[in-house]
Amino acid sequence: STAKYFFPELHNLSIDRSVSDTFIKQEFVDWIDSNETNNLTKKYNRENRVVVCSLKPYVTGEKHILHGYIIEIRDDTEQQMFIEQLNTMNEELAQAVDQANSANRSKSQFLANMSHEIRTPINAILGMNEIALRECQDDALISYMQDIRNAGNNLLSIINDILDFSKIEAGKMELAPAEYELSVLIREVNNMI
Repeated sequence: STAKYFFPELHNLSIDRSVSDTFIKQEFVDWIDSNETNNLTKKYNRENRVVVCSLKPYVTGEKHILHGYIIEIRDDTEQQMFIEQLNTMNEELAQAVDQANSANRSKSQFLANMSHEIRTPINAILGMNEIALRECQDDALISYMQDIRNAGNNLLSIINDILDFSKIEAGKMELAPAEYELSVLIREVNNMI
C-alpha cells in the first residue's frame, strides 16, 4: 500500500504482469537497462516525502539464473529528518567547541598578560621594602617588614603558578628539580596563615 501511495501507477499492476507494460518502466526498467545495478538504491521525493527504492536481483540455482528484480519501496522521511537534525546538531556542537576553545585561549592569554603586569608593582613593593629593612633599626618594624617580604614572595609565587598554568595549557611547561628547606616552607605557610 505504501508503494502504491507514492507510485500510483502501480495500482494497475497485477501479479505476473511485466513491469515494462506499465508507466513505471520509466522509473525502474530504464534504471535496470542502464546497467546501473551497482547503485542499488535510489531516492525519490514524492508527496513531500522521501521514498527510498532498493533494487535486488532475483536469482536461483547454482548458475545464478536471473529471473528478474525485486524492488523494495519504503518511506524514509523520518530517518532523513533525523539525519538532518543530527547533522545540524553536529554543526552546532562543532561551533560550540570552537567558541569554547577560543574562550579558553583568550582566558589563558589574559591570565598570562595580567600575571606579567602584576609582577612589576609587586617587585617594586618588595624592592622598597628591602631598602627599608636594611635601614631600619626598630625590631618591631623589622618584623612587620619581614612579614611584608614573605607575603609579597607568596603573592609572586601564586602569580608564577598562574603563569605555569598558562604554560601547561600551551604545552610549554618544563619541570626542573630544585632544592628547598622544609622548615622555611612551613614557616612561610604559617606566616601566610
